[in-house]
Amino acid sequence: MRIVILLLLSILVYSQVVTSVTCKKEFEFQLDTSSVVTISFSFSALAPLGMGGQTVVFTEGQQWVEVWGERFLNLSKLLVASTATSGLWDRDLTYSLTLEYFKPGDSWVIGEYFCKARYDNGLEVIQIYYKVEKEPAREVRQISFVVLQTQVLYRTEERIYVSLRPDVYYSWLTSLCKELPDSLTWPRCTPYTRDNYVVSASSPRVWKALEINSKKPGEIVVLRNVYAVVPNPWLYGECYLGRCSASISTDRGIVVYIGDVYNIPFSKRVDISIIAAPIGWGEIEVRPPRQIPLYVSRVVQMGGFSCRPPDCFVVDEVGNATWIGKNWVWNWTLASIAVKTPHILVPYVAVGLVQDGQYSAIGRGVSVYMPLGSVAVLKTTVLWRLEMGNKSVWIGSTPGTYLRVVDDRGNIVDYEEAASRGKLEYRVTNMPLSNTKWAVFETAVDETFRKVYTAWYSPPNPCSQWPRQLLNCVHLQHVYTKVNGTFLSYTRVGTTNKWPVTHLALIDWLIPKIPRICGRDRFSDFMSLVVGDPALYFWHTYRLRTYEFNPSTGDWDIPRECEYPPPHQVSMLSSVYNTASYRNTTRGFEKLYFETAEGNGTFYNYVFEGVNGYEYPAGWTDVLPLGIPSMTTNTTSPWLVFLVPTTACRSIICTSLDVTLWGPTPGPTPDLALPGAGYSFLIIYTGTIKNITIRIFIEKGFVAYIQKGVIYKPVENYMLTEVKKLWKPLDGVYVGPGWWTEYKPLVSCQYLSLGEKSIYVTPTDWAGPLILTIEEFSEGASKRYSYVFFISNNVSYRIDVTSTTPQNFTTLYLNVSLSLYVNRIPYFHGYVVIGEGGRVRPYICKTVDILSHSFFGGVGQTSQLTTNGEFWGEVDIVDRIRLVDKFVIPSFEIVYFSRGVVKINAEGPVIGFAFYLMRNGIWTKVGEALGSCVLINATLIYPWDPLLVLPIVKYHIEARAGDVVVLWRPKPSLFFKTWADSMGYSIGVSSTLEVLGKC
Repeated sequence: MRIVILLLLSILVYSQVVTSVTCKKEFEFQLDTSSVVTISFSFSALAPLGMGGQTVVFTEGQQWVEVWGERFLNLSKLLVASTATSGLWDRDLTYSLTLEYFKPGDSWVIGEYFCKARYDNGLEVIQIYYKVEKEPAREVRQISFVVLQTQVLYRTEERIYVSLRPDVYYSWLTSLCKELPDSLTWPRCTPYTRDNYVVSASSPRVWKALEINSKKPGEIVVLRNVYAVVPNPWLYGECYLGRCSASISTDRGIVVYIGDVYNIPFSKRVDISIIAAPIGWGEIEVRPPRQIPLYVSRVVQMGGFSCRPPDCFVVDEVGNATWIGKNWVWNWTLASIAVKTPHILVPYVAVGLVQDGQYSAIGRGVSVYMPLGSVAVLKTTVLWRLEMGNKSVWIGSTPGTYLRVVDDRGNIVDYEEAASRGKLEYRVTNMPLSNTKWAVFETAVDETFRKVYTAWYSPPNPCSQWPRQLLNCVHLQHVYTKVNGTFLSYTRVGTTNKWPVTHLALIDWLIPKIPRICGRDRFSDFMSLVVGDPALYFWHTYRLRTYEFNPSTGDWDIPRECEYPPPHQVSMLSSVYNTASYRNTTRGFEKLYFETAEGNGTFYNYVFEGVNGYEYPAGWTDVLPLGIPSMTTNTTSPWLVFLVPTTACRSIICTSLDVTLWGPTPGPTPDLALPGAGYSFLIIYTGTIKNITIRIFIEKGFVAYIQKGVIYKPVENYMLTEVKKLWKPLDGVYVGPGWWTEYKPLVSCQYLSLGEKSIYVTPTDWAGPLILTIEEFSEGASKRYSYVFFISNNVSYRIDVTSTTPQNFTTLYLNVSLSLYVNRIPYFHGYVVIGEGGRVRPYICKTVDILSHSFFGGVGQTSQLTTNGEFWGEVDIVDRIRLVDKFVIPSFEIVYFSRGVVKINAEGPVIGFAFYLMRNGIWTKVGEALGSCVLINATLIYPWDPLLVLPIVKYHIEARAGDVVVLWRPKPSLFFKTWADSMGYSIGVSSTLEVLGKC
């Protein structure tokens, strides 16, 4: 309350008019403020890179950014040099400054005044002021520092005495007045402004270096295959590239260039910092490619759609062989296509010194400046950023970063002159693998070649995202095809039975799949196709192995040759060198002698099957699409739809409903369902930002919900839910009966619990496709899209069996692992595992790798239902299989009586034998031998101490529902020698095992 009253009083006071001010001196005192001032001087010098010394990078005032866990300076210019460790100037260097200050020893006379102001309302206010009555005398002094001709590093300091301002010396003196306030200036007095000053300064400005770090003007600096000539004359100074590195600063927070010094106030410290640097600097400019569109891949039905670059690329195709009349006929049925989207991939470049990995700069183009006469090894990379409206993430690239002959303006970059003059050396190298794909090149600058201009490219991989994963990519989608009217999950292509095709690649390089005609078409450069960039040409004839469809076998097994004559477009180089050597690269029809794009297998995972061995293409640009699987549709709608396995809970027995979605979302089986199983649907939007309402309908099935127990309600053409929202690129929703929730990416075996919600359950009496329909309402128009998924009872299991060999043998145990497959595909759903007698085991979700058979060869991951344990009689996951035991019993055969050599083998999947002897009442393992047949020395194995031999089995079985599966179980046997030999029978001696090896 008191604070409020005072505030109101203050407002009232200052809103009135001051009629008079009277001041009375209450005290007068003398103050001695003599103090020491330190004047420090620091001189150092820079040298060109490659002459020794430590690396210096100028980073002041720059912000750091983090990309893929690495820190970069966010700037477009990076200044680098080395420190000079020795040198010789053309003269001594003198730096001077003139100081004017209050004389030490003289006293200040300060008067303390009480000033009373009277307002027109009669109110009076008193304030205290300190007035300077007398100041110390002034002194002027010049101080000089001399850097000797042989010094490149010099530090010193000098101390002088001055009198400080009283308000600097004493903290209680808040302010000093020259004149007291009157009625016009109240409550402000005229401030006292005189101070101690650095009045002026001088420096040599420009001079010559006669030698730096043992290098003299005109000498050559060499680094590997690049070189630079030291400038002659070698001019040094304080200013270069528009910046000056000779400064004077004081403890008042003021920093100015030494040539701009004029009356700079100081108190107790003055610092002079000189960094001498070469006047001449060169530039290495690093440019990214042009920005490109994002491509999203999906599966479509063949026929009725057009796919031509640059709007659309075919990624993969699949078909089937159908028997018609007396021959097999091939029909293409499905394709994965990469479609151009309105979203943009924006490239940035980062560059830094290899020898100093601490500082790297990033920008839409970065220039590295270094003194003329420098040689250096630089590293650079292209970093891509995906821009999608309000969403943006950094994306990866693969497999590396490469020097390119086209910049971000679409101009050809000529490296011929830079290479021939020894200013650029580059070759494709394998840098350590990381998310940042660094490339290395050597460069140099001197007076004859002041600027080296480079352009770079790294093939973007939008499936790798940072710092968060907006959407999980899928490398391949398992698909159905139709043979003679029957849906199958596999076809064949290639040499007979060699290439079973059960999937379409979604992520692959786009250029190799462009249709070509033998003997005519040329390999294309992606950037040339998409943004119209120019290209170089690679002069080489590709002779590739192809296969023709055989109507007699129904396979593509007739070998043919396909010849692609030159020229072929390329724009990425394999090497730039300083020795004239033509290596099949042309600019138009002009040969290039100092750069090449030869095909040496270092650019991509491209490996073409050639007639005479493998063909490794040269460096054309390419890109990977964002791989998103979907239920198959005959349109290219903006909606992608996936099945998501959904369970009522995560326990063996559900005591309450806790609907759980299982990853990966999306996964490689977006349209494969089991009968009578629970599913939700994931819907992902790939269009532009728009307010849209969608309704989702399902053709047939059940809706399970809680109402005094679980109720299964049959439905047909049922509307699952309606979603009304502002849709943004790659937005997604999970939907089910009467509910929807925002999409969160789930990786393999990751789950999302949603609580008590209804579940859609597939029909149990249905085989083949089911239709899901999306009705879209936006901007007064409506559209309808249909999708197909399949219900399959084609269930099979992989049974992996291994036997145990414990150190102490007490009982036999067989470890049996069952993994679920649907249509030969690893599959997961939350089925309870039931063994003999109704024993229930929990299901286990394991992550398995799926290799994409493509040029890129990516590895995807999916979830698979598995269970482990000892099973007898039968096991039931989705369908039942019977288990029948068959025992593996070791047999013994004497090979050499005289030497006691015995052969041990057994019928069945035996991989070895374990051997036990009774020790302290326990069968204790004394050895193991690998092999289905082994030899031992039995001369020291006695009847009173027999050897127990236990077979070791390891095998796997593939079984279908209803099959009878034979489980091979090891059964031990006892062995001891029963014949006479030279060793005899030493009563009471323990047996000893000697394994001789395999049979």
